[in-house]
Amino acid sequence: MTENSEAKRWLRLADFDLRTVRLLFSDYPIMVEEICYHCEQAVEKYLKAFLVFQGVEDLPRIHDCGRLCRLCAEYDEDFKEILASCEMFTPYSTQVRYPSDLELLESDALHADALCVQVVSFISSKMAPDQEEKEKEEESLSPTMQ
Repeated sequence: MTENSEAKRWLRLADFDLRTVRLLFSDYPIMVEEICYHCEQAVEKYLKAFLVFQGVEDLPRIHDCGRLCRLCAEYDEDFKEILASCEMFTPYSTQVRYPSDLELLESDALHADALCVQVVSFISSKMAPDQEEKEKEEESLSPTMQ
């Protein structure tokens, strides 16, 4: 399986989490912990998809979005720009799934969702084919006019 198709599998799973967030926001009262958890899951899976896209074969089995982001920064320094945002998601990976002292409000869910959208958009842009290279490739494939 190519890195690209494996990365797409990760993205597909992450997109399920994003859809789940949308559905959870449509219910009232909103399930704050569940929204934060699924936002974390989407970010984690997008980070892992980027690593796979870069050819990483042995993905770390961790839920620490900050550590995953730092690994991504080894391939693209721009990931340092989203490090603080990624670190914010880490507590949501486990603390919202088990009894804990973490208390979340509706504003936390709204903030997690907004950051999730930004982080996912950033990572997506890093995996999109460079438009200029794509155009060059298309030109090289098209027959030249004589």
